[in-house]
Amino acid sequence: MKARKVEKGDSFIQSGERVKSLYVLLQGTCKASYKTASWDLEPGSIVGILECSAENYICNYQAVTDCVLYECEYSGPEDFAKIFAAESKYVSVFFMAAMRRAFFFLRRHEEYLGRAQVYYTFLMGMFQKYEQFCSMYQADVHPFVRIELAKPFVEKNR
Repeated sequence: MKARKVEKGDSFIQSGERVKSLYVLLQGTCKASYKTASWDLEPGSIVGILECSAENYICNYQAVTDCVLYECEYSGPEDFAKIFAAESKYVSVFFMAAMRRAFFFLRRHEEYLGRAQVYYTFLMGMFQKYEQFCSMYQADVHPFVRIELAKPFVEKNR
């Protein structure tokens, strides 16, 4: 395990690269990007935690500010035992980082769910106005293509 400095603006992990290390972000901020989404990682975050069960990184990582990272060699879940044996304090660091990521994605899920519900309400409202307009002018109602697929989202096992 060793410290690694990354300068502001530098990309240090590219999507598709083989997972070789996980990094504890000690100082600075970096950005994780996946397709059209991105989010910032603050000190205490584990860079690469999302990929710990994959062979390749799924995100691109770039330093938003100058960063100092603590590099932990990693090729599979069995390496957690080596990391924790070498530095037992990292058990809690990894646990807290994993919990922060879980809460982050739960909040993001809630946000997207809210947006989907607003869109569904808008879509159904527009369809009702269309039906009223057709009725008012005695025009035939032609269903929107695939309107039957628009159903309210109902979460189960919440």
